[in-house]
Amino acid sequence: MGLKLHQLIIEGIEIGEYASGSKATFQTAIDGAQTVAGDGSATQVAVNQAVSDLATAEGIFDGAEITSIDKSALTTAITAAQEKHDAAVEGIEIGEYGAGSKAAFQTVIDGAQTIAADASATQVAVNQAVSDLATAEGIFDGAEITSIDKSTLTTAITAAQGKHDAAVEGIEIGEYGAGSKATFQSAIDGAQTVAGDGSATQVAVNQAVSDLATAEGIFDGTQVTSIDNLVTEIAGANVNKGTVTVSLDGSEVLTTDEWVTIAVMTDYETAIGIAQGIHDDHNTTQAVVNQAVIDLLASTLVFNNAKAFGTLTAEPVGSLLDTKAGTNFIGVLYTRDGNIYYNQQDSDDIWGTEVMIGGGTEGRLAIDNANKPHVAYTTTEGKIGYRMYNGSIWSGIQLIESNHEGVCKWPSIDIDNANNPRITYVDTMGDTAGTTNQPDVMYAYTNNGEFVKQLLYSGYYDSYFKYGSYSAEKSPLITMDSNNNRYVLYQWRTYEHGMGVYHGRGLTVSGTNSLSLGDIGSNTNRYDIYDFKEVGGKLYALYRNNTEIKLSEMSVNAGGEIIGSIEKSSFVASSAYSFAIHNSTIVIGSKDGSNLRTHYNGTPHTFTEIVVKDNAVSVVNLGGTFYTYYTDNQDDGIKRLEITE
Repeated sequence: MGLKLHQLIIEGIEIGEYASGSKATFQTAIDGAQTVAGDGSATQVAVNQAVSDLATAEGIFDGAEITSIDKSALTTAITAAQEKHDAAVEGIEIGEYGAGSKAAFQTVIDGAQTIAADASATQVAVNQAVSDLATAEGIFDGAEITSIDKSTLTTAITAAQGKHDAAVEGIEIGEYGAGSKATFQSAIDGAQTVAGDGSATQVAVNQAVSDLATAEGIFDGTQVTSIDNLVTEIAGANVNKGTVTVSLDGSEVLTTDEWVTIAVMTDYETAIGIAQGIHDDHNTTQAVVNQAVIDLLASTLVFNNAKAFGTLTAEPVGSLLDTKAGTNFIGVLYTRDGNIYYNQQDSDDIWGTEVMIGGGTEGRLAIDNANKPHVAYTTTEGKIGYRMYNGSIWSGIQLIESNHEGVCKWPSIDIDNANNPRITYVDTMGDTAGTTNQPDVMYAYTNNGEFVKQLLYSGYYDSYFKYGSYSAEKSPLITMDSNNNRYVLYQWRTYEHGMGVYHGRGLTVSGTNSLSLGDIGSNTNRYDIYDFKEVGGKLYALYRNNTEIKLSEMSVNAGGEIIGSIEKSSFVASSAYSFAIHNSTIVIGSKDGSNLRTHYNGTPHTFTEIVVKDNAVSVVNLGGTFYTYYTDNQDDGIKRLEITE
């Protein structure tokens, strides 16, 4: 065998490998032969002996080659382990084994048997199986019971004796029945006898624990019962269940109120009923009463954890100012306690979250073509405030101030095609025309986010009271058309004092030209302005002319020129507030005395059961359905009523 071959051979325990240390021994013989071969003075006899010695060493080395797997130790261990397993008995007595220990041991034995029967198993696997089996056998040996466990019994005896000694027999609440202590003591003594018996089996010890527990339960049952805690918990539970509404999903329950499902309520009522039954049972024991209290408290906890707040928002409270329809919702502007608020209600009657816009008592609302609300209002400082909602947050307040330290009021707002606000308002000092100024009609629009103000119609009179123009005695209104043309509805009054006295009054709609809705020489308060909007490419104005409420329709062209008008509705009344139009249907909102009144295509209807607070009845069209909003005089809530023919 050459040196190279020797170097390729591997020592190990698998077939084809060589026993540990055999290579070193063989190498020593090779080295000795090499020494003789390299000795120039070696005799032939020495050389021949070296050849013989090397052949003998190689034969010994060849005998060290492993030609089979040694499973003898494994099979011997398996046999011994199986015999130990089969002879063992699971139980609780000394010499027996813990429950489940035999099955666990058998699993490892079976695994070792699988290795032993596997012809392809390596020596490593066989040796590992021997080791695993030995470990499992050690664990199994550790499961053998070598002593009786009396700890549970001694603990129970100590507790029972303490309860016995503290107990008092008598007829008062908390005392125990006559003779009950002696009976209980007998059971304790019996348990103590078992605990002190060195030859007692585990079965006997466990039975003693059970018997003592039974005796303690009987002893507890003789205690004179107090139901005070149970009475309290039942009463509290009955009150608690009345604090919620039963609902499928909470959609009809206000966000300030809580609800539970009918299943949760049924379970709670069942628990209360069980507790009530125990309360009514005069033969019940204190232990049962105490457990009933615990059970009812647990049921109350489950019930309380199941409570949820509803999703129906409460109607807002305040004095209605304005409403406008968006897509599937209606925006509502109102005032309360000196502040302006915005909220909105969807088509399912669900209110959103109230937002305070700012301090003030009057304002108007517009919804742009992206369904974003815009609000213009009069601040408490006599300025015009503007805010809009961008879909995430409300903008900060932008102020429009008087040109000459006057007071601003009566804002009206609409939105152009680019969703920018256009506002008309009255400024008591918009200009200083004439020798004595009067309030002026103003117009404001945004340029790069900042408001630009324009004087529309000046108010003034001379110091000698010879003439005057009063353009802002009534709130002007603005509307925009789809071509971004601006239209303003306003009342004017003139005064001349020459040879005689002349007062002129009128209503004018102004676009690129002007159209009169009426004028007369009169000093009486003949005209009022209520509502003004563009619908379907036409202008509509709701106003009072003397004793009649009128709705006029005006045609306009793309350049903003008013080219004609017709009267769409007229009826006798002292006032009206708003209108809405869908196709050919017109609904007008007003009051009949203090009651809500509507005109549906000219037919009046008074809702005698509805008393309206303040002077705002706002009619809106939401997808072809007409609603009227008003403040209910009874509770100050802002209500919505669907209007049908």
